[in-house]
Parts: sequence; C-alpha cells; structure tokens
Amino acid sequence: MRAAASMLFLAGLVLCGGCFTTTPPIAMTSVPKDTPKAPPPVTPERVNDENYRAMAQALWDEMDREQQQFLLVKTPKE
Repeated sequence: MRAAASMLFLAGLVLCGGCFTTTPPIAMTSVPKDTPKAPPPVTPERVNDENYRAMAQALWDEMDREQQQFLLVKTPKE
C-alpha cells in the first residue's frame, strides 16, 4: 500500500512539475490612474494637403511606440 501511495505521489509531482516554480512571479508596476494621458500627436483636424506626409509619419511613430511598450510589458511564458 505504501509503494502504491508513494508511486501515486511521485506521478502527481511529475505531472504537475510545471505548475510549481522556484522563481517568484514578475511584479508589474502599474501607472497611477490619476496620471493624464498625453494627447495623440495626430488628429483628423490637424491633417491637411500640405502636411499629410508628416502626419502619416507621426502616426507610424506613435504606433511603433505603442507596439514597443506592449512588448516591454508583455512577460514571456516559460
């Protein structure tokens, strides 16, 4: 009976070995909610025939910054 119980216990440890980690989870720092967001650099009212290329570049830069921020915040699953 002891052998069966210990085999069952060891099988449970092997199957659930990935559930138990030795490193603590990474703590995420959150931005305080009272911090105002910066206005977007591109709004429809600001785009005209003379500056549409510069505004398109500013929009691409804004999307790149958001993508980089998303990649920095996202934690890899190991």
